[in-house]
Amino acid sequence: MKVFDWQELKRIGGVVAIGSFDGVHLGHRKLLQYGKKLGKLNVMTFSPHPRIVLQNIKEDFLLNTDEEKYNLLRNSGADNVFFIHFTEELADFPPEFYIEKVICSKIKPDRIIVGFDHNFGKGGVGRANFLKDYCKKFNLDVIIFPEVKKNNKEIKSSLIRGLLRKGKVLEAKEFLGRFYSFGGVIIQGEGLGNRIGFPTSNVAIDTALKVLPCDGVYAARVKVAGFKYNAMLYVGRRPTLKKQKRVVEVHILNFEKNIYGEHIDVEVIRRIRDEKSFDSIGSLRDQLYLDKKEIEKTFKEVKNGS
Repeated sequence: MKVFDWQELKRIGGVVAIGSFDGVHLGHRKLLQYGKKLGKLNVMTFSPHPRIVLQNIKEDFLLNTDEEKYNLLRNSGADNVFFIHFTEELADFPPEFYIEKVICSKIKPDRIIVGFDHNFGKGGVGRANFLKDYCKKFNLDVIIFPEVKKNNKEIKSSLIRGLLRKGKVLEAKEFLGRFYSFGGVIIQGEGLGNRIGFPTSNVAIDTALKVLPCDGVYAARVKVAGFKYNAMLYVGRRPTLKKQKRVVEVHILNFEKNIYGEHIDVEVIRRIRDEKSFDSIGSLRDQLYLDKKEIEKTFKEVKNGS
């Protein structure tokens, strides 16, 4: 997967869907499905996400890494995916210059499709309707895809981020169309889990920019070394141990292998409880047994379609 500077672009042609596509949620997928019906579908997206550059965001923002986005877009019907390096220079282009020099002179699409809330150009002043009108002088057809709603709410990446930050992972799933996931590498922890009968794998997240669900305990599925397992996921600051650093830990059910250094993918299935501080390690251990029973019950319900 290559990230292109805009000057490197050559004719893409076909139907070109343009956007950030963070999350590749149900709204994005409907747009892509529509575009696919029109012909060969190419997607032009950006790396980093424009808001990361424009707002100097350092953490807790992305629903997808570039690699995740690439795979999701291809699985959603894109024949090709092109990542454009988003820079302050690109952000400073007036809308007219962006259309003429990037879209019409470089990628030369046969047709464009964008979301109704698409914006571009310096200060984000270029809107979807402006794109459609301005492209007429180049005989370039622009399709503006309407908003997509579910449960009477407009499906937006910002909505999904907000739900995850509140731990509402099942609601986020409704708009994503899948369980939210993140990845990382298993690293050495302090070993407390082993001492109290709940060995955990500490996860160094692939990027701090990735959104994590709010602190608490979750039922999760993990994929590691090519196999999938049910697991207990903890995100938090370990207040019982008087710690401050936020950590991500997974206790894989019925699992005893050494997986230090392995990459792990974590699907967040259901929130079990909030973060708590306990009076003793013994009280923490007792709660973990209750959490484990609740998680085992969760997976029985998921298996039975409840």
